[in-house]
Amino acid sequence: MFEKYIAGKDRQSFVSELEVYGGLRSAIQTLSKQSDKMRMEVDSFQTQNRDLNADNQRILSGLINSRHAFDFMQGLVNSLRNEILGLVSIAACIASSTKSQFEYLENLKSNNGDEFASLRRAYKGGEGVSTQEIKKELIRAIEIMQSKLEVNDRLTDVLSNARLALIDKSSN
Repeated sequence: MFEKYIAGKDRQSFVSELEVYGGLRSAIQTLSKQSDKMRMEVDSFQTQNRDLNADNQRILSGLINSRHAFDFMQGLVNSLRNEILGLVSIAACIASSTKSQFEYLENLKSNNGDEFASLRRAYKGGEGVSTQEIKKELIRAIEIMQSKLEVNDRLTDVLSNARLALIDKSSN
């Protein structure tokens, strides 16, 4: 130290520093204590650095696991979305089919779709069924049967005669 200050021809600053520390030996002890304190701080910082690195590794590992879980859940969401779309399509088809059936039934009712209601009421003993309504429905029933039979069938001739007889009676 002495040579450093002497070489720099800075004796006055050297002397003033020695006065601050109370001598050369005291200065060395103070600087040694500061050096030991700094080493301890460096060791503490190195320990903190290792702990932080270990924490970073755990966080990174958790993040990677979370990403895998997220990707898996995203796949489930996409799969469920496709299933829901399929189920909605099925529900729409069922609703459409049901609606068509209801419209068909409503159409039958509105167009006297129950073509043989008078015959049923008469069969069940219902009152207020006119003979004219019954004849009309019988004629329609014969026409339906004839459309289902072969032309050369003997029953076709019998039904044709019965139909003509009912038509004649209906006209009167």
